[in-house]
Amino acid sequence: RGDDGGFGTRMPRGRGCRCEPMRLPSDTLSALRGGHLVPLAPPLFAVSSLALLVALNTAQNGGEHAPTPRIVAELASAEDVLRSCARKSDVVALWRSAGPVQPETVAGRELRGALLFRGVLAPASAVITHALFAPGSAWTGKAFGPLGEGLNTFANGMRRRCFTYAVQLSELDGKPALALTYRGRDGLFGGLLGMRDELRVLPGHPRILLGMGGMAVTGGVRNAAPFVLVLSGEAPQPSQAGI
Repeated sequence: RGDDGGFGTRMPRGRGCRCEPMRLPSDTLSALRGGHLVPLAPPLFAVSSLALLVALNTAQNGGEHAPTPRIVAELASAEDVLRSCARKSDVVALWRSAGPVQPETVAGRELRGALLFRGVLAPASAVITHALFAPGSAWTGKAFGPLGEGLNTFANGMRRRCFTYAVQLSELDGKPALALTYRGRDGLFGGLLGMRDELRVLPGHPRILLGMGGMAVTGGVRNAAPFVLVLSGEAPQPSQAGI
């Protein structure tokens, strides 16, 4: 230890310690003066806003024991369901009261579908479904093959976005539902986003298949977008069996 109080280094007597000011590279100073650095506020605001909306949309599911809406007439369309369910929690409660769709019920059939505009994220769900799911064409339903695979159908007649279907335990309430999974069948919506739909059939309303759809990246089926598939009275035709 030196007599100047330092460790192993002797400083000249009579001279104090001089601290050099930190110098920023000229290109950094130029960027700061010119305002060229990308601000962090907008992306952070977007992420926090999305997280808030996801949390709110999930809360709008209602509790496990939320009352089931009273149905006074037969449900045969998405409009009928909307008239009976004023809030998203009503739709989820109705779905909780339903039973799993059996694969043989939908095998070989093409079902017309419609979103149920309930929940704070309903506008975003509509954009994803009708503008991004198959760019340039609105979603119209699902076509189920006979061997546990299916495709989504679109207004221009196109079929794409393959899924597999089987009865599994729901990720929302742990009870059986017909699960439509895209993982391993669709690179973007399955592999990257983790899309999954869960279908149930309403007691006393066999034509209405009530679905909850979600993507793993935004909370899965708990952050559900509700929709309806309508089962027609027509038996599947042999020509419809293939996907």
